[in-house]
Amino acid sequence: MSFHLLPHLLAGPIVDETASHGIVGTDAAALKIRHGLNDDQADAVARALIAVDEAGKAFATPSLTVSPVRLIHGPFGSGKTSTLAAFIVSAAERLGESKSNARILVSAHTNVAVDRVLNALKLRGFTDFIRVGALRRIDHSILPHSLHLADRKRSGDADLMEMLKEAKTEAERRLLAAELAATKAGAADKRARALSKVRVVGTTTASCGNAALEGMTFDVVVLDECSQMTEPSSMLAMSRFGCRALVAVGDPKQLPPVLDSKDSVDDGSLNPLAKGIFVRLRDAGHSATLLRTQYRLHPTLSQTPNNCFYDGKLMDGCTPADRRALVTVGYDGPPLSPLVWIDSGSRDVTQERGSKYSPGEARFAALIAARIVELGVPAGEVGVITLYKAQERAIVNNLAGIMSREAVREVIEDDDRAGEDDGVIKVSTVDAFQGQEKDVVVLSLCGVNGGSVFVTPERVNVALTRARRHLIVLGDSKAPGVSKHPAWGSCLK
Repeated sequence: MSFHLLPHLLAGPIVDETASHGIVGTDAAALKIRHGLNDDQADAVARALIAVDEAGKAFATPSLTVSPVRLIHGPFGSGKTSTLAAFIVSAAERLGESKSNARILVSAHTNVAVDRVLNALKLRGFTDFIRVGALRRIDHSILPHSLHLADRKRSGDADLMEMLKEAKTEAERRLLAAELAATKAGAADKRARALSKVRVVGTTTASCGNAALEGMTFDVVVLDECSQMTEPSSMLAMSRFGCRALVAVGDPKQLPPVLDSKDSVDDGSLNPLAKGIFVRLRDAGHSATLLRTQYRLHPTLSQTPNNCFYDGKLMDGCTPADRRALVTVGYDGPPLSPLVWIDSGSRDVTQERGSKYSPGEARFAALIAARIVELGVPAGEVGVITLYKAQERAIVNNLAGIMSREAVREVIEDDDRAGEDDGVIKVSTVDAFQGQEKDVVVLSLCGVNGGSVFVTPERVNVALTRARRHLIVLGDSKAPGVSKHPAWGSCLK
């Protein structure tokens, strides 16, 4: 399959696009009304649609009228998924109206990200898609629209029956039972035949090489969370299917791709692969539309990350009333503040296999999380995050002792169930929790030496932007690392 987009990826913008500004404005106004978008979201969708409209004819002629590459910079809680869903629905409609056979590939580094976009399409009434992936890694609500990649050692029926036995909720059981019945009735063959006809296909970048997609063409490729993708992993989605227009969404202010190299964890710039495709394209001169309104954090919680990482460009789309306190201080005390720093004075830090933990702070973090649940906050809306893997394990063990092992779950890197609300407290490293959010987050810093984990801006940003209503920080206010990044000092004020 020819790689149509290659000459334009790293060449930067090809022409001055100011001439299309009027068209963008007109389209954006209509998109804003129809899809309930804000100004930035509508502008991003309109610009991406122009690239799609022009892509077919642009590559058939010597010169391009618009760039076929569109970048959307989506900070925390800025409605990236809604924006992508609006774009995909609108693009599919335009392609249908023009009787074009062009198709759209939705891809991301994680299964969670792919399914999040497809679920957003379902909410908009769009179901002309098929999800390609491993059965156990697909969100249960997407199963009726999925083609399961074969496991030579097991049949799909066997996996579904086992998953049905493992299901924890009645909703899960209903979805799995329906999929099992559909599979026995021949749904797999029907979906395999439909795979070449549906307008949209969703799969992870790792699955783009699967034989089920052999010979297929996707003129439009949408890459979500591409700030976390290495360039090699993103190239397969763009190069295998004849991509003519690329819409890439990400946030370079959050964590870059996860690599095995230790140097890449402490300082991503030391490893060239740590520069994701979003940053590479931006540095090549492709402009990005910034989604400036965040709808996740209480305004008090958004101030520090906004000022420290986004140059104060972000606006709050929610009010204090939208993010009112869930618990009080004491039984009849005032509402708990959105941001609380508890000086743990964690002097008992212990080294363990290249990581570290503080037994006292781990116990304290577990007690706070358990108490929050005791006060009436659903366990599924409580998260505990930390900078160190050993501290994560210590917190899990403490919570299991205070509550029960079934009441807590450890989140690992690329955990496809990380976003599920399974009614338990999630405990995780900051890195593994990227992309997740909770009403209440307990952040255990557990550090006294001021190591790089304290000052890596992307990691600090992720740590401070997971909590919607309450962020409770446990840390030694006198630790060297606290004074090395202005964000920590801002939290202490």
